[in-house]
Amino acid sequence: MNPAGTVKVGIESKEIFSIMKLLEEVDWTEPWIILLLVFHGFITVLAVVTRNHGNIQAVLFCLLLLMVYFSEVLNEWAARNWRLFARDQYFDSSGVFISIMFAAPSLLNCLFLVCQWLWISGTLLIKAKQAQLRSQVQQQHADGSSQQVRGSDRTYRRDTSDFSGREKCD
Repeated sequence: MNPAGTVKVGIESKEIFSIMKLLEEVDWTEPWIILLLVFHGFITVLAVVTRNHGNIQAVLFCLLLLMVYFSEVLNEWAARNWRLFARDQYFDSSGVFISIMFAAPSLLNCLFLVCQWLWISGTLLIKAKQAQLRSQVQQQHADGSSQQVRGSDRTYRRDTSDFSGREKCD
């Protein structure tokens, strides 16, 4: 209900000129809107806390995308049954409200997960390349090191890069 005590029929799509206009029209004290905000906060915290658990994040990612996919169906149901849980009718046929309040935060969480996965992949790629380069340097150092055999008056050096296995004289 609005301050005058009458039930507001809803927000017309023609009235919405910007996201700010829509957000000004929302009654932020409605329990289901508070619950929706808590839900998005919980999902964001869950995405951050599980940053080292790829399987949990993959499940979370898929669930979020499924929820976004079915947001149109949810919008249609909420438009028909808004009196069961809300004081005002927010759910229009174009789905602006559910897109802003439900789908957009879910997609932002998905974007966060993808960026996190890209960061982890890049870090792992760098570590793998560094390990490969270290291994190559160690291999070259081992191959390039010479084994010197001291004789009575000559020093013989065995060059391991010579595949014949012959010793060379300096």
